[in-house]
Amino acid sequence: MKNTFKLSFSSLCLAIFLLSSCGKEAPLQPQKDVAPEPLYSLDQQMCFENPNNPYEFVGKEHNLGLDAIAATPGFEQLSNEEAHNVAIQSMENNTGMELELDYETVASIYENIDQDQPLVMSTQGLYEDNVVSDNAYEKLLQLEELMATSENAEDLGNAILEFENTVLQESNLSEIDMKVVLGSSSIARYSLCYWMTASVDSDNPWHSFVGDEGNGLTGAETRWWWCWRKIRRIVRYDIAGFQFGMRRFWVWTWRGPRIVYRSVIIGITFSYRAIWKWWRWC
Repeated sequence: MKNTFKLSFSSLCLAIFLLSSCGKEAPLQPQKDVAPEPLYSLDQQMCFENPNNPYEFVGKEHNLGLDAIAATPGFEQLSNEEAHNVAIQSMENNTGMELELDYETVASIYENIDQDQPLVMSTQGLYEDNVVSDNAYEKLLQLEELMATSENAEDLGNAILEFENTVLQESNLSEIDMKVVLGSSSIARYSLCYWMTASVDSDNPWHSFVGDEGNGLTGAETRWWWCWRKIRRIVRYDIAGFQFGMRRFWVWTWRGPRIVYRSVIIGITFSYRAIWKWWRWC
C-alpha cells in the first residue's frame, strides 16, 4: 500500500494523457460529435487512456453517462428505471442513435445488482451462452484476476493497459470477442479513474459516497485501504453491467454498434446502483 497515492496517481494520469495524443480513431465512432459537457476535467476522468483500444469510446461513454446522472436534480433518489432513462438519453445525445431500450425489456438484468459477485456471474454467463470463445473467456478471467489482486489504482491501471495491448497483439479473437473483452477493459479503466477522482475531490457530487473520510475507521491509510476495496467492488459492477448487456443484446443487433451502446447503458445503471449497495461499507 502506498502512502503517496495522490502524487503517484496524478503522475500516472499525466503520463498516460500525454501519450494519448498519437492515438488512433475507434472504428465504431458516434455518428455525431455533440456530447454534454462533463462535470469534471477530462484530464482527470480519462487518465487511463489507451489509444490502441478500438473500443476506447465504451469507457468514455460510461463516464459521460455517470456525469449525466450526477447532473440530474435529486440524483441521489433516482430509481433503477430513472437512472436507466438518464443513461439512455446521454447515450442518444452522444451517438445520434435511437437506441429503443425500454426499461421493462431489460428490468430483469438489474436484478443481478443484488448479487455479491456479479462479474463472476456475467463472465460465466457469456461463456455458457456461447457469446464468447474459449480464448476470450480466458481473457475475461484474467481481467477478473487483475481486479481481485491489484492493491491500488496505479497498479491496476497499468495492469489493464498491459492486458489490453497483449490482447490486441493476438489474431484469434472474433469481432464479438473483441467487443466484449476490450469493451470490458475500457470500462474498467475509465470507471477506475472516475471513482478514484471522486474519492479525492471533495467538490465531486459522488465524493460523499466514495471519499476516504472516516465512517468510524481510524488512521488515514486504514481508511484509504478500505475505500479502495469499495471502489474496486464498484468497478466490478460497472464491468458486469456491460457484460450482462452484451450477453442479452448480441443476438438482437449482431453487426451494428447498438449492441455496445445498449450494453454501456446497462453498465451505467449498474454503476449507479452499486454506489447505493456499497457506499456505507467504507
